[in-house]
Amino acid sequence: MVPSPAPLSWCPKRAIVAKVILVIGVLTVSTTPLTQATTKSTRPARRKLAAVVKPAPTTRPSSRCSKIRIMPLGDSLTAFPDSYRGPLFRNLVSLRLDVDFVGSASWAPTIGGDADGEGHGGFTIGPDARLDDRGEKSNLFENLDRWIPAAKPQIILLTIGTNDIAGGGTWITEAPRKLTALIKKIRGLAPNAVLVVGDIPPSIYDPTSTNVNKGVNAAASAAGNADPHDRVVYGDTAKRLLAAGFNAAKDTIDGVHFSLNGGELFAKAWQPGVEEALNLLPRSC
Repeated sequence: MVPSPAPLSWCPKRAIVAKVILVIGVLTVSTTPLTQATTKSTRPARRKLAAVVKPAPTTRPSSRCSKIRIMPLGDSLTAFPDSYRGPLFRNLVSLRLDVDFVGSASWAPTIGGDADGEGHGGFTIGPDARLDDRGEKSNLFENLDRWIPAAKPQIILLTIGTNDIAGGGTWITEAPRKLTALIKKIRGLAPNAVLVVGDIPPSIYDPTSTNVNKGVNAAASAAGNADPHDRVVYGDTAKRLLAAGFNAAKDTIDGVHFSLNGGELFAKAWQPGVEEALNLLPRSC
């Protein structure tokens, strides 16, 4: 609808001019506003239209330029179909976040969602001499140099150490130091990414994550809480899992690997750390 010209106030000295302007406005239906007279006008101030207020978004926009690239990184607890990956991806999408899980591995989650990541069954923290069935190093430390530069993640979700704990002895005692070195290497390879460090979750080896898991989880906490500006976040996932009612006897299929319900609970345990990481990302390109 073409807006009508604003009414002119009566001015005896400008009556004729006003009439001419009014007639021209009616005939031409001009949308161009009238030019203010060079002399002082008695025209009343126009009423300002009320500003259109847009409703505030319920969640923070994912990105102005591209999807948010998230790398799930770990062992079989990350790789297995009933891991946290499927439920977490679904939960993030439900929050209207545009996310893309990235990595060289592809394990389709049971409930659907993005299959990509760096979850590798049997992997330890590293470095160590263990090899996989292809004769390649089966630890995270000695594979990061090719995974991270290729995937270019903006957020990395790290949970590792279950296979170290299962090794017993020096595997347990050396695991905290190795985790600290692994985190340092990740930071060097991806200084602009946000790293969320999760705990070793409860299992038959440590149902409350306060026994053999304690050292690794303390190292995870120390790394995440060391500096609020270093882009490392502590996920505190073991505590959140237990608070949600997780039980290794009923929420795993073998005492270690998650059942579908266990994966759902682990996804919820990751959520606060992921949201904190999202808030640390640049809001523009």
